[in-house]
Amino acid sequence: MKLRHLRLWIVLGSIALILSPAGGVAAVRNATLVAGVNHTLAIAKDGSLWAWGANEAGELGLGDTTERHTPTRIGLDTNWVSVAGGFGHSLGLKSDGSLWAWGSNSNGQLGLGAGPDKHVPTLVGTGWVAIKGGAMHNLGLKSDGSLWAWGYNSDGQLGLGNTSDQYTPTRVNQDNDWVAVACGASHSLGLKSDGTLWSWGANGWGQLGLFNAGSQSTPAQVGTGYVAIAGGGFHSLGLKGNGFLYTWGKNTQGQLGQGNNTDQYQQSLPTQVGQGNEWVAVNGGRHSMGLKVDGSLWTWGYNADGDLGLGDTTDRYAPTRVGSDANWTALFEGGSSKGLKSDGSLWVWGINEYGQLGLGDTSNRLSPTKVTSFNAPRAAVIPLY
Repeated sequence: MKLRHLRLWIVLGSIALILSPAGGVAAVRNATLVAGVNHTLAIAKDGSLWAWGANEAGELGLGDTTERHTPTRIGLDTNWVSVAGGFGHSLGLKSDGSLWAWGSNSNGQLGLGAGPDKHVPTLVGTGWVAIKGGAMHNLGLKSDGSLWAWGYNSDGQLGLGNTSDQYTPTRVNQDNDWVAVACGASHSLGLKSDGTLWSWGANGWGQLGLFNAGSQSTPAQVGTGYVAIAGGGFHSLGLKGNGFLYTWGKNTQGQLGQGNNTDQYQQSLPTQVGQGNEWVAVNGGRHSMGLKVDGSLWTWGYNADGDLGLGDTTDRYAPTRVGSDANWTALFEGGSSKGLKSDGSLWVWGINEYGQLGLGDTSNRLSPTKVTSFNAPRAAVIPLY
């Protein structure tokens, strides 16, 4: 039992950005792949940064607005340790704790003040240890355990007590015990060192996990005992220390994994998925994904573009195993789905309208397909939607 829970914490430490504030950037060096809505960022084994997919606002960081259909290197630096993506914008951390941003800046999501889009990585500041991107807002943790937010704030997703956009990183309350963050389209989640889960932002689908509540512009406590969190577009997922998985929020396509597709605003409290406690990682987007302790990959929810990797386009209302492989080590989801296997290989499936799968074309894939042009990234799971 002790070994199993040790493995749980090791996996989640790289997946959900659960970290000790004193650990600095070294604590998040394994978070090296991220899917934006229509683009993908990855850090290779040597610390170099790569990008592919949509590039309308310069979100690939390549100095232009031309989309790429295969992995393309950004600059020559080899000290990148973490990345985050949103709708047309990108963020990256270097090993010295510096935060960089590029792409769309329509609502201040780059953290650089009001101004034009940036087509190459541009320095935001220093002292950072973790970052997460929502659709058009961002959350970040600094080495002292403080939480910061910036960008679009229509529903209070920045947690600052108002609905005004912020064009530079702004501190969320005065607490110094934040250890993990996650973003949905317009809501936010955070974990503290005592295992308490907090949420804020839009709640039209119950994605905050606060029964019968409206939008929240400051963090509100959801529950206790959590060790990992993930934000889907309009739903949320959380893992507790005992390996049980909980979901809440929008369920139109069965993304809650509860065996139905009923919109369950009235079931907006975290609800356990099944009876098994073997979950070790989760991710959310238009659909949901999870890894079990045996290395198997499971998906459920929206599947119109083959997002579930099950060889068809039929939604699933409960977790369904993807193939028979038991060597999956990480997963992440944006507009499309991606996963890593124990040999370091990268596999992709789902929508590919902008070449975000990195396979050299724009055709969807209904089953996991290996990206032969990019291998052995370190590991990561960073959700968006």
